[in-house]
Amino acid sequence: MLVLDEPTPFLARTDVERLFSLARRIKAQGASVLFVSHDLDEVLNLTDRVTVIRDGAVVGTFHSKEVTKSDLIEQIIGHPLLMQSAEASGKQIARTPPRLLR
Repeated sequence: MLVLDEPTPFLARTDVERLFSLARRIKAQGASVLFVSHDLDEVLNLTDRVTVIRDGAVVGTFHSKEVTKSDLIEQIIGHPLLMQSAEASGKQIARTPPRLLR
């Protein structure tokens, strides 16, 4: 078994692809690869199954090809995403420049 815990944040894109290619070869040889990451695009690209853990407990395990990024985000945060923007709902948003508070 190969365990990869957040292996990609500091890798160049080409190195990420090389790592994923290696992980796929290891899997093809019959071994398992455990890939721990917060990058859901990478998770969905590399894995067959995704297990979401929230607050130290398993929330669920899903087939990567049958779950969307939005589905996973909802499992991670523990409630449905509100995809409606304020503009679409007719609410006014104050347009003030950002500022630092002291």
